[in-house]
Amino acid sequence: MRVRQVLWAAMAGVASILVAAGPASAALPKADIAVKIQSSGHAKVGGTAMVVTELHNYGPSPTPSATLWVEVKAPGGTIFAYATEKSLQSNWGQQCTWLTAHKHVRCRLDRMFYPDDDNPSSVYTFATPRYSFVVKSRCTTAGRVKYTYGNDPKLSNNSATLRVRVDGVDPASCTAPKPSASPKPSPSASASPSPSAVATVDPSADGVFATSEAPTPDPVTELAGDADSSSSSATMALLGGAAAMILGGGLLVWLRRRSRERTAE
Repeated sequence: MRVRQVLWAAMAGVASILVAAGPASAALPKADIAVKIQSSGHAKVGGTAMVVTELHNYGPSPTPSATLWVEVKAPGGTIFAYATEKSLQSNWGQQCTWLTAHKHVRCRLDRMFYPDDDNPSSVYTFATPRYSFVVKSRCTTAGRVKYTYGNDPKLSNNSATLRVRVDGVDPASCTAPKPSASPKPSPSASASPSPSAVATVDPSADGVFATSEAPTPDPVTELAGDADSSSSSATMALLGGAAAMILGGGLLVWLRRRSRERTAE
């Protein structure tokens, strides 16, 4: 008897677990969620700009409660206006978590979201979430809104870019200048040759440059060469004269000696 009671209790526990797990494991109905920008905002620095979006459910089914998520990132250089922060938590009945205070939030819609053409009002309609941002800088960058649903057949239309333009500011002035290209080296010749080897350019020549003329001899070098030649000639003449004098003297001595010998005979 005790064993039978234990078995019945175990079976009841398993059944309760299966019943509880059934809805959680059931597949979500298919719903194509899409968002687009209806109008971008603009304001001066310190002012408030509003961006209007369109949120569509192209069906075929409504999204169950607490299954649709939205993530909104304010454009760079802006923060959420106070009214928008309040509406995210109250007007839509959303549960929100701030990822970055006043700049980045993630919320869950806690009610059903019906298709545009199949809703309780029987009128084709869609939601128009509005986001207000306070401009803090003269230069802004793009923000983003993104919706996430577990059984969305088309993910390419789930996000849109949020832009805020600052009045009186040229967007081009906020763009970082591109680095200038490094100058290319000039094709001119590297080092200038000595004046004697410089090529002369004939303006009437067909080519870019005329041929180089032969270098003019250096007059200093020529003079030095002539002086060396003259010095060598003078030395040779002096040596030749000395040799002639020696030969002449020797001949004269021999002739006198010969003359004395003949007289003695």
